[in-house]
Amino acid sequence: MNRRFRPVIGPGLVIALALAGLFVWRRMQPPEIARPVVIQHESAIAATGVPDPPFVLGHAASLALSLEQTGKVRKLADEYTIQTADLRQALDEAGRQAEAKLTRAAGEPPTPTDVQEASRGVAELSGLLAEKRAEAWTRLQPVLTAQQQEQARQAWAEAHTLRLPSE
Repeated sequence: MNRRFRPVIGPGLVIALALAGLFVWRRMQPPEIARPVVIQHESAIAATGVPDPPFVLGHAASLALSLEQTGKVRKLADEYTIQTADLRQALDEAGRQAEAKLTRAAGEPPTPTDVQEASRGVAELSGLLAEKRAEAWTRLQPVLTAQQQEQARQAWAEAHTLRLPSE
């Protein structure tokens, strides 16, 4: 009897090989890292392109504010500065603490966990300050014309655009 073994390749074998390949591939993948949930305040999200009253006052000439508008903006800027003084001071302190946590004596780069822990306080305080800025903007809008509002937003965006140093 001269029987030779001839393997039969059918759909079952193809499916089994595909599943085996999938299991091997999944085991070779790096483990998933739990990503932190970033909670942002709705007002903070809305305030990203919104200037604060001191900024608008500093750009009074380029916005062509009238004397009456300048007086109202100055009053709002003074109120905003007083209301946010403690918050801005706390934000500065949180920034210094975060920088200290991320500075390592041996010159090693910080781990992602170190960065998350260091930035948590800064992020929370930044969100609160953005909320205050949004509240101030709602009081500032009736003082400015639609064109002045748009110019102020554009100037704010330009002043806060991240630029890489030229090489």
